[in-house]
Amino acid sequence: MPITLIAELEQQRLQNAELRKRIEDMAAEQANGGPHAGTKSIPRPQGTAGTNFSIQEAMGLAGSTQKYETYKAIQVGCECCVDP
Repeated sequence: MPITLIAELEQQRLQNAELRKRIEDMAAEQANGGPHAGTKSIPRPQGTAGTNFSIQEAMGLAGSTQKYETYKAIQVGCECCVDP
């Protein structure tokens, strides 16, 4: 086996070990309640979203293009975390 392949294999093994460690750390974090355990969440406004209140306004992300873009980025980020 050429030396370059051996070096590449060793590099891949090290990367694999690092990823496995990250998986273990994440699993332990989840077992302890997740990364946001103990943090206070924003209270849900009374009524129905879209009828009685705007989630975007409740989050303080209405009124400017930059705030709108932040709100949309949060929506996109949440979509990838929710089962369809």
